Amino acid sequence: MKISFNSRLDNGPRPFKFLNVWTSKPCLLDVIRDSWTIEIQGSPLRVLCSKLLATRRAIQQWNKQHFGNVFNAIREAEAALLRAEEDVEHYESEDVHEELYKAQAELNRALAIEEQFWRQKVSVKWLNNGDRNTKYFHAVVKQRRVQGAIHRAKNSNGTWVKKDDDIANEAIEYFSGLFSGSMDSSPGELVHLIPTMVTGEENTRLEEVPDMEDVRRMVFTMDGESATGPDGFTDLDSEPGV
Repeated sequence: MKISFNSRLDNGPRPFKFLNVWTSKPCLLDVIRDSWTIEIQGSPLRVLCSKLLATRRAIQQWNKQHFGNVFNAIREAEAALLRAEEDVEHYESEDVHEELYKAQAELNRALAIEEQFWRQKVSVKWLNNGDRNTKYFHAVVKQRRVQGAIHRAKNSNGTWVKKDDDIANEAIEYFSGLFSGSMDSSPGELVHLIPTMVTGEENTRLEEVPDMEDVRRMVFTMDGESATGPDGFTDLDSEPGV
């Protein structure tokens, strides 16, 4: 199967992804805590998946009601600052100047949130705080979307298919045949080809079941700015206080 990448973009619904900018609102912690403490019956894996789903839905609802659109917040802050500057020109009072300072602070906060939003989108970590190059961020995100879009696929007959359903069916058929084929040799016949990289003692330690403190320490040392997992959550929402 051959795949061609072009400028075609997927306009379908986007999967959930945790935005680290949400943590700028302290009330998010209460939303997560309330969702996570619900009682769920079943196996541990079912409980975990159900709590992640409940947390995701609660965050999405909270985002609509309390956080809102990052870019709309900037436009509203800019409009408020403009009104405050006009009031200063026409009136002389401490209250007017205080409103101006508040409007400036609110705009700076909105711009900082926008920068953090784009930083996570493009996974850029080398920029310093305050390097608000939104044109650069936009260009990187657009380029990644273009490169990640499947424009067409060639089927087993050598014919290019372009419709979404045809591309999806061709991918399913190809990988189903790839991973369900019969093996010509047993895995044991290939063991001698794998070099020994660890000692017996090291292997024993690797096979030990970690305790909860080991798991907690490992989770809390993970990079919160890394890419989201399959569940849409980043490691930042696993850190203490988040």
